Amino acid sequence: MTANRLFKNLDSFFTQFKSVFYKKRQIIIRSEDIPQGVFFLKKGYVRQFLISRDGHELTTSIYKPYDIFPLEWVLNNKVSRYHFETITEVKVSRAPREYFLQLIKSNPEIFFKLITRLINRIDVFSERMEYLAFGQAEQRIAALLLVFSERFGKKMERGILIQLPLTHKDIASFLGLSRETVSIEMKKLEKKEIFVHKLRLITIKKINLLKKEAALA
Repeated sequence: MTANRLFKNLDSFFTQFKSVFYKKRQIIIRSEDIPQGVFFLKKGYVRQFLISRDGHELTTSIYKPYDIFPLEWVLNNKVSRYHFETITEVKVSRAPREYFLQLIKSNPEIFFKLITRLINRIDVFSERMEYLAFGQAEQRIAALLLVFSERFGKKMERGILIQLPLTHKDIASFLGLSRETVSIEMKKLEKKEIFVHKLRLITIKKINLLKKEAALA
């Protein structure tokens, strides 16, 4: 099953349920809450994050259109320890868990694709943990921008546009750094003309140089 076919099948399934709209920076699911259903993201971006004991936020994943969450609850009936918050204005469809389970049980291809996407998400998270443990701040930021360019990037004449709107605070939350540190290191990368950051959107101008900064080339 191709990605386009998967999206069409999921979209067709979720159209039978009412769409729900959320404003920017609105919590959809709180940690330890039982979700109101299975969420299919139709428009916008949602972040999954934890809050540490000292009150710091750590973003662990970002969902884009055609993603489904929270899969941990869907597949294991385990209440998530994560919060889910909108980054932009969001449109979702919400299906009862038992309906969605019937769908994937009767469509093994859909189930396989969802598991594959979940594994890919875990791989990205594992790679990010390596940079959190060993990389310097500038290297970690560069690596994160590469991940974003692959997952949210769109090729343009002037470079790769990361369609996900990002602030320095967003990046800091994803890497466990302070906003001040991110601002300093981002300015260093901008001075090298690796990217431009305008209206919360980042355009990668020199992808090969960004790979070198991330120690991946």
